[in-house]
Amino acid sequence: FSYFLQGRYLFDKADLTLGLMTFQNTSFNQKLFNVYPSINFNYFFNNHWQAYASFNSSSRLPSFTELYYKDAIHQSNPDLKQEKSLSFEIGAKNTNAIAQTSLNIYSMKGNDMIDWVKYSPSDEKWQSRNINKLDKYGDEFDSKLFLNSFIGFLLPNSTLNISYSHM
Repeated sequence: FSYFLQGRYLFDKADLTLGLMTFQNTSFNQKLFNVYPSINFNYFFNNHWQAYASFNSSSRLPSFTELYYKDAIHQSNPDLKQEKSLSFEIGAKNTNAIAQTSLNIYSMKGNDMIDWVKYSPSDEKWQSRNINKLDKYGDEFDSKLFLNSFIGFLLPNSTLNISYSHM
């Protein structure tokens, strides 16, 4: 069973979205519903600049492949637990006639993350396993330059994308 509730509130220069998702999966012996809240906030300084922040909690159930698939180089794991994570992100965006640009920083804290691993190079098979704790931190920059806005002879949809990501 799964239920989702979301509310969006619009203000003069702000946008707030609150969400709540809950589910129960009897295949994983869940007696209670798990609850996953989210909150997203945008502030619009003007028509070009906005700042945002978001917090989300989530879960991912193991796939059929991760639970049961076996072949010459893969060994599944029917005892996998569901993944759970908390994510936080803050950033800013600018849009104008020359470019769309964004900059953000983020954090994700995960528990029981699922991955295919080999414990040593001599292992013959990849095994699906839960990783007890996995934390990620990073920042990203992205810019799309509209080249035709300052090089007039180019086609209208000519762009140059520049991206940077650090984790």
